Order: sequence, then structure tokens, then C-alpha cells
Amino acid sequence: MNPAAARRLERAAYTIDFFWEQWQSNLPLTAMTQPVFDLNDILHEPSDEQLAFLMESVAVEVRQRAHVARTQLMALLQDEMDALQEHRQPA
Repeated sequence: MNPAAARRLERAAYTIDFFWEQWQSNLPLTAMTQPVFDLNDILHEPSDEQLAFLMESVAVEVRQRAHVARTQLMALLQDEMDALQEHRQPA
């Protein structure tokens, strides 16, 4: 494995581990603050507060996933630029 690919894998693993730990640490707090409800239950509609909480939870998850994806993409691009720079340098 070339050094750029090894760096890319190391960065990706660190990023995923970091955000997984962050997500896990936040999970019990969100699970305990709001009761579980079923969006398909038309007889017992969720309250406005429950819907707001759900929308915020989804937004947080989307932001976390986008950050992980952006970080991995930037690491990949940097590694590719490094590989091109090494290739251009005279031997």
C-alpha cells in the first residue's frame, strides 16, 4: 500500500471513530428526553414539541454525516494532490 493510501485510511478511520463516539455519547440524552411516538398512528398524533424534536434530531444526524463525508472527501483530495505532487517531482 502506498503512503498516501495509508494516510487516507488512517484519517478516515479516525474520523469515523470520532463521530461514532460523539453520536453514541449523545444518543442516551436524546432517547430519554422525548417519549417514543409513531408517525403512522393517526389516532394519537405527536405534539408540536415532539415533531420539532424529531426534525432537530434529523438535522443533527444529517449535519454529522455531512461533516464526516466532507472530511473524508477533503482527505481523499489532499492525498490525491500529494500523490500528483510526488509524481511530478524529478527522481
